[in-house]
Amino acid sequence: MSILSQLLSEFLDSSNLFSNICNKANSFTYPFVLKNQYFNTAMLIDEIGKFSYSLAQFTFKAILEKADTEFRNLPGRTDRWYVKNTRYRTITTPFGDVTYKRTIYSSRLDRKKLFCYVDEKFGIPKYDRYDSCVKAMAIDLYSKHNSMIKVGQIIGQYISSPFSMDKNRSINALPRQTIFAFLKSRPRIREPLSPRKITPSHLYIMADEKWIALQSHNEDGTKQRNMTRAAVVFEDIEDDPSQKNRHRLVNRFVFFENEEDFWPSLHSRLGELYDMDKIEKIWIMGDGASWIKNGQYEFRSPFTDARFSLDKFHFGQSLNRITQDEDIRDQLFEYIIEDNDKNLFKLTVEAIIEASPERKDIIEQNMKYILNNWNAIQNSRKECFMPCSMESAISHHICSMFTSVPKAYIKENLTRYLDIRMNTLNGIDNVSQYIRSIGLSENEKGYVEIKKEYDLSIFDGPEETYALNLPVDSWMKNVLF
Repeated sequence: MSILSQLLSEFLDSSNLFSNICNKANSFTYPFVLKNQYFNTAMLIDEIGKFSYSLAQFTFKAILEKADTEFRNLPGRTDRWYVKNTRYRTITTPFGDVTYKRTIYSSRLDRKKLFCYVDEKFGIPKYDRYDSCVKAMAIDLYSKHNSMIKVGQIIGQYISSPFSMDKNRSINALPRQTIFAFLKSRPRIREPLSPRKITPSHLYIMADEKWIALQSHNEDGTKQRNMTRAAVVFEDIEDDPSQKNRHRLVNRFVFFENEEDFWPSLHSRLGELYDMDKIEKIWIMGDGASWIKNGQYEFRSPFTDARFSLDKFHFGQSLNRITQDEDIRDQLFEYIIEDNDKNLFKLTVEAIIEASPERKDIIEQNMKYILNNWNAIQNSRKECFMPCSMESAISHHICSMFTSVPKAYIKENLTRYLDIRMNTLNGIDNVSQYIRSIGLSENEKGYVEIKKEYDLSIFDGPEETYALNLPVDSWMKNVLF
């Protein structure tokens, strides 16, 4: 009999929950119609949920204690480790609290050095109340919600039962401070991106920034703000089959950065996705901010032409601010786009100023804006016909999470939150990434680097070599011997 079969048999013999389900199953399968069908179904699902979670807790506890016993009885163990005492420990798992008994050992060479085999084997850190799976779930949930309180409520309901009709189920919610501790414990993680199968000839990069309030203050007492730079990279647009009359970006990649080296960092990440020497043209699109324009110089090379194209929205907005008269506005548009004549544009705007001297400042400001971005406007109308939806992207990607309600952040924490948000938008699994990062050290840049995994299965020996009933794992040989 396998260990799982044995555990299941023991659980069924000792659990009252199984007998409760059997009784309910008998009443539900009896051939007559019950009243309140929906309520009865809910009650049955509630009981099944309790049973399944109880079985999971029992199995997890039994496996931990079985592993502890196997190591304690291992031949040669006393050559290195003495039994100090036996202690109980409770941890919260995705299926509730589990209390298990484990052995604490002291080193034969140094009695002050303590060791717990089970905690080491299953990666349960000292003094942690919650296991890494619960932490990973909370981190992933926060990348989709703008409230730590809400995340705590969702996690609390999940770990109590998959479905519960208990009116007091809300008391299982995890505190906001606990969720904050999970997020703060997550390091900045860097792992290689999977290269695209095909490198396109053209690439489009939309860029913009969002100012997010910080908890620190300036000398004059005003709150500091952090400029988060953002970019959305894509290859083309196509019809969205899931929504009529809607479009979507092809192979979208979202990138956030709080530091000054935004463009070099983005260039480095895109180098993991594409063979950059095969890209013939890169269009940088945005509102004309100087830092956005500088992006074209980062990507220019002997193989690639990179240029800036002004967002059509901001061009149209400037024309509207110069004049509300539709005929004059159309005339200005013709001078800019059709005639490419700066002199006629200036003369017309000067005439508008003479007619409305009270608006001189705002008219001159928008005239300078258009003149400064003259070539970029030509690019957007004559060469780069790709629309720029960065304002919408900023709203959905950043504002909905970080500025939709009044909040202020510590910059270090904000960087972590942006990282996990960026992962979600790029389809990177925050849960798997966090689990794989546990135990790794930060590099000189403050990142935990996850190396690319290679398939080494061709070097595996017979399956029985890796059976679960081995007397000791290979890594433990170093501990013992």
